[in-house]
Amino acid sequence: MKNKKYYAEQEWRYTADAIVKYPPQYYNKKGIYTKCEWTERDDVGLIFDNHLFTIEEYLLMEQKYVNAVLRIMELLNCKYLTITYIAETSMGAKYNVKRMLVGDFFEYDKEYFDFYASIYEGKRLNIKQIEDLVRLNLRQLTCTSFANKKHHIEFHFGNDFYMYCNNQLSKEILKIEIEKIGLYLNPMDGRFHF
Repeated sequence: MKNKKYYAEQEWRYTADAIVKYPPQYYNKKGIYTKCEWTERDDVGLIFDNHLFTIEEYLLMEQKYVNAVLRIMELLNCKYLTITYIAETSMGAKYNVKRMLVGDFFEYDKEYFDFYASIYEGKRLNIKQIEDLVRLNLRQLTCTSFANKKHHIEFHFGNDFYMYCNNQLSKEILKIEIEKIGLYLNPMDGRFHF
């Protein structure tokens, strides 16, 4: 019974589109990204391709993901999303709260503390809360999924700045809109990265 539930919860993986910051030309034939590039906020301050990765660059990229979610919602005339899944255990939540309060990102995380404490499965999110939840997922401070069943839209997050979306937009329109924002749609030819 437990396995059946798990597989039912994972069905979204077969139809989801990957939205990423990684250019398609750097994926090899096996779908592995080959360029040495930052993959998380903890990489701020490190050197990649002879360039110091800064907090400003991180925040700009994070905003692109927020913009992608909001644009997809706009195209589908969707006004809210609902949290459908939260992966944290109580130990994980304690660890994430500690990271928010004492980490290098404290100045950037502190504004999300009260919101983080208020999330639960089934919570209906307004636009501001959706923006905050995208950031918390990208910062690996939560692992949540959110959706609007009426508008057939759902978002999931993987590791290394991979965001997945199921929706009813045509792939052509979605690709154009995502690239306008400065991200890429399905650069791995349908291969998943979790």
